[in-house]
Amino acid sequence: MTVLVGFANGRGARDALELGVALADAFGLPLTVVTAARRSWGTPSISRVDAEFIDWSRRAADDDLAAARTRLTESAPQHDVTFRRVEGRSVPAALVQAARDEDATVIVLGSAADGSLGQVVLGSTADRLVHSSPVPVAVAPRAYRAPKDGIDRLTFAWAGNESEVPAIARLVALAESASARVRIVTFGLRRPAMFPPEVGLDAEEEVFVAWTAGVRVTFDSLRSRGLVGDDVETTIAVGADWRAAVDEVDWAPGDVLVIGSKPGGAVARVFMGSSATKIVRHSPVPVVLLPA
Repeated sequence: MTVLVGFANGRGARDALELGVALADAFGLPLTVVTAARRSWGTPSISRVDAEFIDWSRRAADDDLAAARTRLTESAPQHDVTFRRVEGRSVPAALVQAARDEDATVIVLGSAADGSLGQVVLGSTADRLVHSSPVPVAVAPRAYRAPKDGIDRLTFAWAGNESEVPAIARLVALAESASARVRIVTFGLRRPAMFPPEVGLDAEEEVFVAWTAGVRVTFDSLRSRGLVGDDVETTIAVGADWRAAVDEVDWAPGDVLVIGSKPGGAVARVFMGSSATKIVRHSPVPVVLLPA
């Protein structure tokens, strides 16, 4: 087993390495850094354009691998790291195959380079992986640096659906392997009314109170069924928009946000719903997306 980092040198490239090192430390696993090159198109070009492109892709991947080795030699010389170039018809496909070959616990990526500092932004590779990966996908915020005291708390975004229970079990297993605390948060929206609703403000308040009570019932159910321990922190974070709701949570440097996936078919894979996508977009901490 290993923590697998998909690395492409460039702006923000350090972020994925930093998160990979932090997760490897937390789980007590070795680190594998891979760079991806394109495989042959299958139909040779008479002009050998495809061969030239493949050669260029391999050289670029090898250059990226050398850059990753230099960075980790300087920043984390004590770690057990394996470096590999992998090939595939696409970068996401190559990373998924590498994850299978290496029995990876998680695939780690950085955010897109055009995102704001401190923001999790899914680039094209991450976007493809969150719809196809059979293993968890972790994405580092822009300019992420591994916390000095390590990763010590996993926060699960709980929507209260029974379909999320397997993700809760996986969350608890990850937390135990990382000796990390578990926190469960339900995010919700409550937009201020510009005009009093026809049913009256009291009715709207009653709906909100009922929703809050229902969420707390699901928290109690998780405890009563032994899915989480009595010491697990549970909270409800509500805001006028998703950014405000995420900001309602007290985040610390050692936090990681964990999100379960919507079942997207017979094959276990990561597949986010619309609310999860919006929560990820505003997360100030690394995000781990679990397969359904």
